[in-house]
Amino acid sequence: MRRPPSEFDDEGRDGSRDSGRDEFDDPNDLGEVFFDDELGLITPDMAEDMARYMADQWREREDGKLIKLDLTLGAALSKIPVKWLDAACTVNQIPKRGQKKGKVTALSSKLLDSRLLVDMVRNTPAHARAALRRVIESGGWIKLNTLIKDFGDMGGDGWFWDEIPPVSSIGELRHRALLFVGKAMLGKTSKKAYKVAVVPRELREPLAAILADPAVKAEEEEAILSRFTSPDMLLRDALEDARNHFAEVDWETVVTLSDIEAFLLDVYAEGYDALVVWQSLEVVLDFLDHQAHEIQSLDHVASFHVSELVHEFVDQHYLPRWPLSMRRDLLETMLRFFQHLHRVGRVGPETLVEVEQAIEGMRKGKRKLNSIKRPPPLGGETILMRYNPNTGQEERYTFNHQRLLMVWVSEFHQDWRHMAQVCKTVPDGARKGELVSELTSLDPGTQELVIARTDEDDFASAVIWFYKENVLEISSW
Repeated sequence: MRRPPSEFDDEGRDGSRDSGRDEFDDPNDLGEVFFDDELGLITPDMAEDMARYMADQWREREDGKLIKLDLTLGAALSKIPVKWLDAACTVNQIPKRGQKKGKVTALSSKLLDSRLLVDMVRNTPAHARAALRRVIESGGWIKLNTLIKDFGDMGGDGWFWDEIPPVSSIGELRHRALLFVGKAMLGKTSKKAYKVAVVPRELREPLAAILADPAVKAEEEEAILSRFTSPDMLLRDALEDARNHFAEVDWETVVTLSDIEAFLLDVYAEGYDALVVWQSLEVVLDFLDHQAHEIQSLDHVASFHVSELVHEFVDQHYLPRWPLSMRRDLLETMLRFFQHLHRVGRVGPETLVEVEQAIEGMRKGKRKLNSIKRPPPLGGETILMRYNPNTGQEERYTFNHQRLLMVWVSEFHQDWRHMAQVCKTVPDGARKGELVSELTSLDPGTQELVIARTDEDDFASAVIWFYKENVLEISSW
């Protein structure tokens, strides 16, 4: 029986690189002589079942590896098992012979050729193309459970795709190297990795353009015909999706499953499509989780948060770019949700008024939604919260930390000792020195997160603040 495949193992039995053969045998090669199962031994049929089971297990183990939500095509192809790369080469009419690097280059070039990509999409089974459309419309990536719910799981797709190609909707896309599966952290405050399905970022816009073709849409019509035939079934599936969403959440959230269930029952009673409302509402929940360092209760939602939801958040997390109609629909969902929360006593009247006035003001834009800017920061505003695996504690970094990091980079050329000495000579130097001590142990990745989205003007202002101003711990957010 084969051993489980090693991680990205490209070597053949003779030790040569990329021999085109993995280091284990045929999945059905469990021995040629079997005995009757009445004697308690394995029959050929049982052996085949075991082989299929093991192949699925190996695939699922591969699907548990980390993946980036914005991964590039080259990186994705370089990391998949050789069997899968060879399968993708075959379906794309590329020779399997040669080194892995050459196959990755050839396959990338073919997929990035707009004319050839059109042919690839048109030749993809309509049911799989419908799944691809769902991922693209979700911004280029989607939680795997969500995709499986609508398009089926990958049971039986196995591991040896160069010999037995996968047949599920998701497997058809993976076979063609249009979709990749792995685990990813969602949001800055997430403590758990979720299985996701990701389209490489270079392919997202070209695929969106191809899928927008009316002729391509027409070919999918029968395959994507909704199985939801009544409002009751729509409600049932919306509630199921919501429960699945919260089943994956192992931290405290400002919105509870009970809040969502009650709201979906309300919109159902009012005649709305509960499933459509849930799909929009899930974006709101993801935003609230993303801003958990600021929004620690529903009454912390401010007018500028509503603006950031439909502007910066959807722009940064979803491709292709959302049209105005989708942003307006998202505002409508937000409005109805907060009106419901106020009716059941979950948010105060001041919060409801702020949300309502924010949405009203944003809607006054003629050709776009107006923006609401944050008030200028004072110093105590939280920029980043992270879980430190070494201490088991949450760490909070504020605007003051951000300014000190910018000064350390631009003024002190990343010399903490010199900066700590100068702190003794500047206004409020003792407090600045304490904050510097908190920053000295930060790893480079966290440092970059703290000063992300800053520009030259921010750096210049930070230097002035360091030499001339005191530290304020209060927050305007």
